[in-house]
Parts: sequence; C-alpha cells; structure tokens
Amino acid sequence: METRQSGDKPNQRRSGQNSPKIERRQQSKGNIQDRQPYLDERKDKSEPKATKQRQPNIVILGDSIRNPRRIQQGIDQKVSIKTFPGAGVDEMTHYVKPTLQKKPKHIILHIGTNDLQTKSPDALIKAVTKLGEAITQEISCTELTLSEVIIRTDDLQLADM
Repeated sequence: METRQSGDKPNQRRSGQNSPKIERRQQSKGNIQDRQPYLDERKDKSEPKATKQRQPNIVILGDSIRNPRRIQQGIDQKVSIKTFPGAGVDEMTHYVKPTLQKKPKHIILHIGTNDLQTKSPDALIKAVTKLGEAITQEISCTELTLSEVIIRTDDLQLADM
C-alpha cells in the first residue's frame, strides 16, 4: 500500500515512483538490434492479410439465374455469381468487362434465354460466339464454358422456340 504525505493529492504519486505505463515503456525501450530477432521472426511468417479478398476461381455470369445460392453449395473453390436479369447477349458484352479485370481462372456464361424472342437461333449463336471470342481475346488464360440455353418455363411461347 502506498503511503501519502500531507499535501499529496489522492491520485498523485511521489517523485521517484513511476506509473506502470512509464515502467512498461522503459522496459520496452532498447536497441533495435535487441528487438531484431523478433522482427525477423515475424517477417518469416508469410501469412496472407485478412483484409485481402481471395480472387474467384470460377465466375458464373448469367442473364437469368433463378437461385444462385444453391450453385455455391458443395464447391470448395471461390465462386462468384453475377446475374443480370433481363439482359440479352448484347448487354452482357458490356456487363462482363468488370469481371474480366479480375482475371478469373474459369468463366461460365449462362446467357441467351432473354434473346429467344428477338433473335433467330443463328443470330443468337453468332452473338454468343462473338461474346466468347471477345472474352478469350481479353484474357487468354481464362477457360470459358458456354452453358446451354435453357428452356424457359415462365413463358410457354419461349419454351417452344
């Protein structure tokens, strides 16, 4: 227990007595050489920063994907799913650009369902081929998969095309 002399304030320490903070600072002071092994040891542990996001291995780009959350289940790789409801192949040409900047290893294109009313099968094939070629020219190391145009169940007229 500390003793106080008359005239001392209740929380005032007498000269010569260091506060715990000052004592810790004095203990931590020292040569940089004394601390160098500790610093070198930390440098050797090359752990990735927690704030750095992992780049997606697989990107699925689609015009109308109904339930994208189910796709990620059971896959142990980083999958990014980007949907653009209502977009046709021509609009997808614009929408894929931000994704291409991230240079994913694999892109799956699920497109064409929204073009069934406006494009003939040949025109749709040409538009999808053109988009695929543009993607592979932009980043040649990316593996590109084109998904089959699915049968629409929400519009019976489109299901027969």
